Amino acid sequence: MSIFNNAFRRVADWSGRSRRSEFWGFFLINLIITASLAVLSQTGAGFAIAYLVYALVVLFPGLGVTVRRLHDCGKSGGWVLLGFVPILGLVLLSVLAQESNPWPNKYGPPQGQAGQS
Repeated sequence: MSIFNNAFRRVADWSGRSRRSEFWGFFLINLIITASLAVLSQTGAGFAIAYLVYALVVLFPGLGVTVRRLHDCGKSGGWVLLGFVPILGLVLLSVLAQESNPWPNKYGPPQGQAGQS
């Protein structure tokens, strides 16, 4: 759960890097919560509102962790726009699944080294 909380702590941090485990941990927890709320939203308006509020709350932390994950792979945060194009979204998915670049790049040192939290 700390991986999920880390995305919220760094919500305004669009620089730096995020490890693969941080991104996919956030993605998995978000997927479980979103799917649960989507199913429950079929039972009543209260859950539909909760689903909408949750989606808005996780929008910027999700974008932030995705941009930092792209930085970890040595890519620009602009690559996140590929997710909005149906076929090209698969390219984004493959980049997000790559191993982290173990060396410092223009976005900073790998997470866990000096200067990174």
